Amino acid sequence: MIVIDTLNNLQPAAIIFLLGFFFTLESFIPHITPPGNRLKHTLRNLILVLLCFAANGVTGLWLKVWIGVLREYGWGLMNAAGLDAPLSIIAGVVLIDLDSYCSHILFHRVGWLWRVHRVHHSDSELDSTSALRFHPLETFIQAIWRTATFALIGVSVSSLVVFYSILLPLLFIQHANIRLPGWMERYLGAVFVLSGWHKVHHSDEQRYCDSHYGNAFTVWDKLFGTSHSDVPVHRLSWGLKEFNNDRDQTVKSQMLLPFRTR
Repeated sequence: MIVIDTLNNLQPAAIIFLLGFFFTLESFIPHITPPGNRLKHTLRNLILVLLCFAANGVTGLWLKVWIGVLREYGWGLMNAAGLDAPLSIIAGVVLIDLDSYCSHILFHRVGWLWRVHRVHHSDSELDSTSALRFHPLETFIQAIWRTATFALIGVSVSSLVVFYSILLPLLFIQHANIRLPGWMERYLGAVFVLSGWHKVHHSDEQRYCDSHYGNAFTVWDKLFGTSHSDVPVHRLSWGLKEFNNDRDQTVKSQMLLPFRTR
């Protein structure tokens, strides 16, 4: 499909554009005062983003090959269902987001997975550069998880491309140091995970951090009772209390974070 191929080819450029757009926006109308040394914060995060980006390139190629194998042999729910293309893509997007919700919970509740995932959560100065700040190891673990779950779901490449076309702008909206208009949070936020909803998840208070796991859609948190209502987001602090020193934010410290027991 030409549209799917175009969306897929545009995603690397879209990441650069979205990062530049939201970085510029929060420079002029920040919701919270930026860190005293924003340049240092930015450079550290961008190095982590580049490492994760490289890991995503490898795992992305593998998953596309794997999805082709699943389609060839007809493995998985979606391949067996025989739905028309539009409905199959929509169903696939929903199931991929459910799959992401489930894996996200595991990354919080399984000790060694949490040690990997806390690289993303340890950023106490959330902004656009935090959106793709993950440890490369998390990317590879996610690929192993999806190798198994995609075999059960039987998702298509089209569903995966559409899912990430929806998720990428949301990731930057969720993490950027901006405040969305109330009507947007109220109406679009009823379906999509936006800034106010996701920033609860980045609170340094454990009860909030262990909630709001949805990546693209809010339905899973509402359905499974992992959300909070009426949270005063403007009063929250981000990050992890045990890693709020500057020495914990260096690239070296973040790369070693999964191997630290505390």
